[in-house]
Amino acid sequence: MKKLLLVLAVLFAFSIVSLNTSIYAQTKQTKKEKKEKVEKKTEKKAKTEKITEKKAKTEKKTEKKSTTEKKASIEKKSAKKETTKKEVKSEKKAEKKKTEKESKKMIKSEKPTTKKEVKSNKEIKTSDKAVGKTADGKTIYEGPRGGRYYINSNGNKTYIQKDKNK
Repeated sequence: MKKLLLVLAVLFAFSIVSLNTSIYAQTKQTKKEKKEKVEKKTEKKAKTEKITEKKAKTEKKTEKKSTTEKKASIEKKSAKKETTKKEVKSEKKAEKKKTEKESKKMIKSEKPTTKKEVKSNKEIKTSDKAVGKTADGKTIYEGPRGGRYYINSNGNKTYIQKDKNK
């Protein structure tokens, strides 16, 4: 029995020593890993700083080019404006007249002349899908919320009640 206790005590002591050495080894590794991470971060920062410096340089170059190009284009435009102001005004007036004439023609062609044409135009304007026909032959539409209706003789929507028996 004493031998058994002695063996257990030795094993216990050995396990504690091995645990301590493994923990010590892990802390050494973590310190190395931390150093490596810090080095990587500093390298990344240096790279990003270089990239930002390059971007700043290119932006300055493009700004210089764009300002010189803007000046040149402004000078060209001012030279053109002096000669063509009258021409532009006359062209605008002609375009306005054309559009007014075209709009008047469109309005005349869009106006229905009979009551039947009025009814048919209102039926066409509905964006809901046609579901069926009434006994009178009017088209039944289904609205976005599921309500069903038809267009009456005045051109208004007349909703159909759902049967409670169904």
